[in-house]
Amino acid sequence: MAFLSNNHVEVKTRRAMWGSPDGWTSTRELLDKIHELVHNNGKEGKENWNNYILDEAKLCLASDGPSSHARREGVTWFSANSIGPTFFSAESRLSRDEHLMNVEMPFLVSANQIKNLEDTHCRMTPPVSLGACSMAGIFEENSTQGVIIPRPTCKEENNQQKVLRPIICIDNIDFEQTVHTKTIETTSRSFHGTWGYLHSADPQLLAQVNDTDLSLDSYKKSIAGYADKIVKPSAFFPTNEQSQHFQAVVKSQISQVLFSCVAKIKDHKTVPQHPPPIDPIRPHVPDITMLKMMIASDNSSEGIGEVLTGITNQTKETPIEAAGHLQVMEGDLGTYCNLESLRALRRPTTHPDESLGNIFMLLGASHILWNIAQAIFLLHFGDSSNCEDLGAWHTMESLGIAADQPITKKDFTLMVSNMQRVHEVTILHCILDLIGQTQAQNLDEELPLWDDSRAQTVIDQCYERLFSPKARRAAEKEATKKDSPNPKLANLLLRLHDFATVIEADRAMKAGDIGRLLNMWRMWSVMAQGIKGLNKYAIHLPRMLILLTDVLPPGLQKVLQHSMLITPSGRAGHFVGKDFFLEVHLEVQNCWLKYVYNNSGIGTNIRRLMDVFSLNISMLRELVRDMAGLSGNNYVQQSHKCRLTTASINSFLEMANQYDPFGTSKKQYNFTPPAIIDIYKKGMVFIKENSKSVNKDKINRFNPAHNLSFEELQLNHHDSETEDEEGI
Repeated sequence: MAFLSNNHVEVKTRRAMWGSPDGWTSTRELLDKIHELVHNNGKEGKENWNNYILDEAKLCLASDGPSSHARREGVTWFSANSIGPTFFSAESRLSRDEHLMNVEMPFLVSANQIKNLEDTHCRMTPPVSLGACSMAGIFEENSTQGVIIPRPTCKEENNQQKVLRPIICIDNIDFEQTVHTKTIETTSRSFHGTWGYLHSADPQLLAQVNDTDLSLDSYKKSIAGYADKIVKPSAFFPTNEQSQHFQAVVKSQISQVLFSCVAKIKDHKTVPQHPPPIDPIRPHVPDITMLKMMIASDNSSEGIGEVLTGITNQTKETPIEAAGHLQVMEGDLGTYCNLESLRALRRPTTHPDESLGNIFMLLGASHILWNIAQAIFLLHFGDSSNCEDLGAWHTMESLGIAADQPITKKDFTLMVSNMQRVHEVTILHCILDLIGQTQAQNLDEELPLWDDSRAQTVIDQCYERLFSPKARRAAEKEATKKDSPNPKLANLLLRLHDFATVIEADRAMKAGDIGRLLNMWRMWSVMAQGIKGLNKYAIHLPRMLILLTDVLPPGLQKVLQHSMLITPSGRAGHFVGKDFFLEVHLEVQNCWLKYVYNNSGIGTNIRRLMDVFSLNISMLRELVRDMAGLSGNNYVQQSHKCRLTTASINSFLEMANQYDPFGTSKKQYNFTPPAIIDIYKKGMVFIKENSKSVNKDKINRFNPAHNLSFEELQLNHHDSETEDEEGI
């Protein structure tokens, strides 16, 4: 004590060395000796030392972190005004945790980490979170209430900072307000509403284009400049490069069947399984903000007008202010047609807030796939009441798929999956026939190893036999000969060609390659002219294709093309159409919404459902999922793939040996199937003939500027013709 309390200069100098970096080693040794001496005094000595260390730890904790109450915001409590849609994201939570552990409260975090590490060596314990909530206690009451405080869905300052406004994706939703004890004033009511979200374009994508291309003035100049142009057939017919790419697409489909069911090779670079990419989209987690639910249905012109008014009200803008910005929307075919009908009803007008001159809508990529695939599937389905008919139903039946009904209502994903099975097993039959096998390989065992040259030879032979123009011309000649025509093989080759476009569009969407998808839309624009049931898509799909590839400014073309598909998880190879995400997302959100709303304990009020619950249900869902993750549960994302089994392949081969779909045997059959129309060839003839005729209204109806032009009233009597097709 004398040394520690002595005020002599030399003594004070030596004493000052105890806490310096140079003297801390000897000071630490002295403290360890004191600790050892105290512990040697038995139980009382250990308790006294532990109490001393505990008091020191309390002092360290008291000084750890910010000292003032205001500075503790974001550490021990969070303001409701600072909680946004990204507050509960994994990146935001990780950033808060790192700041808390490294800057604000490092002493407490280190102590907890040491204790958790020691516990794992002696017993299994539930995982202890080191997140901000577990370190700093629980949220204050104001923070928890902030989760359900109503707030605008898109603020004015955010709109001003963005060059291009978020794309609005909407869909209809039906719900019922049920009253248990009914009276004259209060009864159960059904509501037909609209719900959706805002999708902000990728900032890295926006940085690559010219800002002037994204303005409303540039959009109007492009529309006005294209209004007098005549649509040329070359806008839909493939170039030589696109034809070569489609050949690579078909060969990649053959190679995938070969390598999954027959054999494998060492180097897939020489024999690729995937077609060459054209214009892939950068995978990233999309920026999505939910809209407030609106009691306004989009199933009529009047309803879509109410939806637009409701969206404008959510932005806190006047109609005049909203009309001064370009607004892109996306929806299904019914919503698209209703918007165009409303645009026609409001013409002519000199009021910019009523003309809809700043708004245009795009068709959802998934709805395009579903409708086109359904029409193609029905074309090739065949007659299931005739066992000798070799339509797609017969192949499905041999694979164990129920074929009593062609289309399962609202399960279009299953329909595309069934088309892929039918397509791939037919290709597999050809491969096995080429190599002389009558039975399929056991897919549970390892496949044999082939040379690259042998695999490429089989792929080329299969392409020449099933997909080449020469094979189709020979089959067509056999189907149209005067004596004993047999269209069996011609029907099969047409089905393979048409199904190949559906499979490619589906895979291009999953891969996020908008260039490959546009190539399929270009082919479908032609095929839609020659197939029944696609009257409206035969007009609106070519319009949208020309709009996205020729009419709009180059920068806006690129942004909208790369915004057609999103990957909700941010993973490559898991892209979906925004309308598909909207369908699935709204179903999940609707389930959460109804559960939380009905079990909130505050009664049922439809206004509260729209203003409070519909805005914050996404954040609540993310919060619950993150809480499960912080408690130690893993969030596993699974990808479902369409695969053929050995038993189903052998079952199909038995059917093929009996009915000979390739027509190679000389066996005579009593049934001659009706010839299926080559819809691609018929569509090309339709476009060529109308482009050469004096009256070019049928080809000019594909010009999107005729509908979107804001300067004068454009009349198109073909659009007003009665259509018997309902949009999905």
